[in-house]
Amino acid sequence: MPKLQKVKNHIKKTSLGGYLIPMADAFQNEFIPGYYKRIEWLSGFTGSAGFLIVTEKESVLFVDGRYTIQADTEVNQKDFQIQNYTLANISTFLAKQSGKEIGFDPWTLTCREHQAFRKNSDLIPTDTNLIDAVWEGQPDLPAQPIIDYPLKYAGESSLDKRQKITYILKENNIDGVVLCRADSIAWLLNLRGNDVDYTPIFLSYAYMDKAGQVVLFCNSDQVNPAVCLENITYKNLDDFPEFLQALKDQSILLDQQKTPYAIYDKIKDQNHIIFGDDPCQLPKAITNVTEQKGARNCQIRDGVALTKFLYWLNHHAVDQGADEYAAMEKNLSFRQDQDLFQQLSFGTIAGINENAAPAHYHTTKESNQKFTDGCLFLCDSGGQYLDGTTDTTRTVWVGTKKPPQDLIDNYTRVLKGHIAVATAQFPKGTSGMQLDTLARQPLWDAGLDYGHGTGHGVGCYLGVHDGPQGISKRYSPVPLVPGMLLSNEPGYYKKNHYGIRLENIVMVVPVDAKNSEGEIYGFETLTCVPFDPKLINFDLLNEKEKNWLRGYHKFIKDKLMDALDKEKDWLRSLCNNFVQ
Repeated sequence: MPKLQKVKNHIKKTSLGGYLIPMADAFQNEFIPGYYKRIEWLSGFTGSAGFLIVTEKESVLFVDGRYTIQADTEVNQKDFQIQNYTLANISTFLAKQSGKEIGFDPWTLTCREHQAFRKNSDLIPTDTNLIDAVWEGQPDLPAQPIIDYPLKYAGESSLDKRQKITYILKENNIDGVVLCRADSIAWLLNLRGNDVDYTPIFLSYAYMDKAGQVVLFCNSDQVNPAVCLENITYKNLDDFPEFLQALKDQSILLDQQKTPYAIYDKIKDQNHIIFGDDPCQLPKAITNVTEQKGARNCQIRDGVALTKFLYWLNHHAVDQGADEYAAMEKNLSFRQDQDLFQQLSFGTIAGINENAAPAHYHTTKESNQKFTDGCLFLCDSGGQYLDGTTDTTRTVWVGTKKPPQDLIDNYTRVLKGHIAVATAQFPKGTSGMQLDTLARQPLWDAGLDYGHGTGHGVGCYLGVHDGPQGISKRYSPVPLVPGMLLSNEPGYYKKNHYGIRLENIVMVVPVDAKNSEGEIYGFETLTCVPFDPKLINFDLLNEKEKNWLRGYHKFIKDKLMDALDKEKDWLRSLCNNFVQ
């Protein structure tokens, strides 16, 4: 019997009218373990965000703009409709199911999502996940060892970090906070793990009171006896629901955007709930001096790896008959040669020609293309190093044939937007939303745009997509503060033809601006990877933009040359293209 029919039959047995399935685990991680990939198992969709609603008559997959093209190719649209993913759209669909009780797993739906969906629908939490009941061969939950993250990389002790959080709690008359973000817990306790692909975290929850006492809930088999932290009690994950139910007469802080509804439901009646931001997120985002040094150093090593990769692309990809899979393997191998490298920070995006048009393309056996003499290649990749996290995108032209002029012009427009962000100066209190227009203006002038954000926060040996800082059209009130790391990645995507994205990691730094009447900030670019001069129309650049390119490529030569071998002459020649 087909999977979808099995699921529908099981839902019918429960007397529910349908089932809501988020692309989420019980810890709201970006990358989720195989155990939680219920949407992928049922529909075939492999993207990192989405919702699936299964009713007796229809099954609808909601995906955002990053994954529209991908969902079209991965999902059988005879069985699943594909719609645009917004909370409003999902709420509207649920409202149309009037009279039907829609079930959901309360550990995979956040408080915010539940609040948005329940207004117009009858949502019923289920004791167990209904997909798991019919999923044969479901992977086991991971339980990798929890390891200590040394002070030489963290730059600040766990006790000092906890002191910052207790100050926030006391200042707001809060007795305790339930931490649900695995990256917050890892940062706060100076611990790391390997339960999730691409991110060195471990599946856990934590409760911290205003005295700095922490109860950590994780798989007891994960705890290394050598990891001894002061004022921390370890408990098994299975003990967490009972612990929550025992909390009484406390003012408890919950992050509405990341807290599973199940947690709120267990404590709401006997405690005073305060919805607010996870108190670890902002302190975590403002890197200390040690983390800043690590971020710079890991970008240099990563730049060595990617410069060697670009050399291989230019000299061997076509002759060796390489394809997208081979490029991903080469990209990884050059990183593996670098000190302190641990793993990739996300699945590498490697798209040739029209495969670069989906912003988050995923290579498959069916879509895989080979390099030819005269092709565009977009590669978005990153590494997890013990001293930092990287994320770089380069779009290059491979081969001897001349690129088409519209590609050159649009690449240059994207580059102009990238430089506009890189050179921006802004007063204290400015948010990333206020800078987003800078990246888009050169494209808007030509009637073009792109559907993703311009920049996301980046962690320090943590999540490659971090927060709360960002650069985006979406409302983001968080001011940019010195020490914050962000990506700078405008793009342009011409469906069925090509995609362009140019991404560096930048750090917010103070700027000594003349005649300023207050604090002025700007960005220090950390990524050390050259751009492709074959794709630049220098006539479209102004002198300021040309000067930035000259300075950037001098910076690259200064940082990388000593670590290169056969690539030295090639890099020197490439960088000379920008001296004009």
